[in-house]
Amino acid sequence: MTRNAPGVRQEHLEMAVDRLWQTLLGRVPERRKPEGGGSCCAAVAFTGAWHGRLTVCLDHGLAEEIATAWFGAAAPECDLADAVREVANTVAGQLKALLPHPLDLGLPGWCPPPNPDQEDLATISWSDNGRLIQATLQGTPVMSACDGVPESFGA
Repeated sequence: MTRNAPGVRQEHLEMAVDRLWQTLLGRVPERRKPEGGGSCCAAVAFTGAWHGRLTVCLDHGLAEEIATAWFGAAAPECDLADAVREVANTVAGQLKALLPHPLDLGLPGWCPPPNPDQEDLATISWSDNGRLIQATLQGTPVMSACDGVPESFGA
């Protein structure tokens, strides 16, 4: 098992998020220097021939917009959590084809932001109308569990 993610480059992560934003919201967010994302984070674990985790963090207002786009009128907090998890799951699914197989994707879970002490294989930050988005791919020898629905995203 390798720590790095052979076949995945930073531009793959960029393309996956850009494609999702274009499809879902009809626009592409602008790139910015990595400086952290929002407070609404979800992650998907990769296990098998490679172990790692993709974490996506969104600004609360952006999570609300995505939940409304997916689920309709003003979404309750539980739908915001579902929307953020689905963003992480969609991006992870696009990266899966580039990683060594056999490979399984875990269920997307609510997680804290990525560990800043752990080496990032790829980190991309965007701004969408001033709201932050960050996607981080990290290789890990042991996955920590992500679980549950947050009690509140806290605006």
